[in-house]
Amino acid sequence: MPSFRFHIPTVAAWHMQAGDITAYFPETVLTHATLQRVRPPCCFHYLRASDRIAQRCCQGQCVVGKSSTRKRQRRRDILPGSDNARPVGSGMWWQVALAVAALMLLATSLGLLLFSVGPTVVDWSRMRHWQAVPAQVESARLHQGGTARGGSYYQALVRHRYVVNGTPYIGQRAVIDTAGDGGRRYHEQLVAQWQAAQRAGAPIQVWVNRDKPAESVADRSLRVGSLLWDLVKVVFTGTGGLLLLRLSVSTIRRERMRRKP
Repeated sequence: MPSFRFHIPTVAAWHMQAGDITAYFPETVLTHATLQRVRPPCCFHYLRASDRIAQRCCQGQCVVGKSSTRKRQRRRDILPGSDNARPVGSGMWWQVALAVAALMLLATSLGLLLFSVGPTVVDWSRMRHWQAVPAQVESARLHQGGTARGGSYYQALVRHRYVVNGTPYIGQRAVIDTAGDGGRRYHEQLVAQWQAAQRAGAPIQVWVNRDKPAESVADRSLRVGSLLWDLVKVVFTGTGGLLLLRLSVSTIRRERMRRKP
């Protein structure tokens, strides 16, 4: 037989008609047979032994408000010991946090696309039509910096002098991607090549914009491996952000619909 625990105000309302019930003790346990014998004239709420909220009306009227029932149901939804408890991470605030994380992933993907992959491809496409001009190397060195995650990045720096249509110019752009990356060997080889030309006094070949002779680059080769790695990061972070955002938004909508009266 299932047992029940009565709410104090409910028991107090009809305790005079149930002589075998200790009215003012909320933990009084009643059997189903006792409930069938005692027919109180008012409506009452009881909790099943499995801790699920139930409602039963004796004469079609309920004296307990619906709002209080909903509040109790919401409180019981977050209790880890209840049978109908939702898993951790399914609440409204958890989904808001997931939505914020998804937006951060999308912002990261968009930043890589706009400030790394996009400019590199656009500059490489423009520099394919630039003119080759001999230049003299004034200085060349390898710059090593640190990242926020504790890693290192490398950047080849060069200063070269060239002449276009009788006008001397100074160029300082070494490669297409001026931000640097983790490819140490690539930058070391470029710097070693330029330093050797500087010591020997030999000219190097640079690429100059015909329309704007002040724009030049010492090495216009496109690093396919680095570009593909950046594209992989853009696709993975963007796809993960979109999926996570869609999941969190749909969960928030279902949660709001569930909380509506």
